[in-house]
Amino acid sequence: MTAVIYNVEFHHCSSDNNFLDVVVIPLLGIAFIDGTAPHIVDPKKPGCVDEIINFGDFWDEGKMVANKQYILEANREVGRLFRSAYFMLNAAKSVYDHWEAANIEAMDYTSANAKTAEVINSIFANRSSIWFRKST
Repeated sequence: MTAVIYNVEFHHCSSDNNFLDVVVIPLLGIAFIDGTAPHIVDPKKPGCVDEIINFGDFWDEGKMVANKQYILEANREVGRLFRSAYFMLNAAKSVYDHWEAANIEAMDYTSANAKTAEVINSIFANRSSIWFRKST
């Protein structure tokens, strides 16, 4: 029997990289997608192509109730951290936009291009031919 090897893509959760949001097997045209909030994904062709697996059918509700306070606190903390992160990203974008506008006005592209050519020539001057290949 011949083994079949498939490339598998793992797309981790942005709020906790220990969890997966998506697993894709491109050759088979299959993806397993976490369709729960905040990244709700509804099947486009339910029943005939897409299938919903409700993992809620398999949880231990007693353990969840016993950990209710921890779960609620963790959810609040994740929300707080997301708000903080987006606040900081927004502030950083404002600073970057200001910096970029100032630098575009002051940029001497002729001098920058000349300096770039000078650096490239100094690196590759003693080489007769160079081939670059995209790594795989």
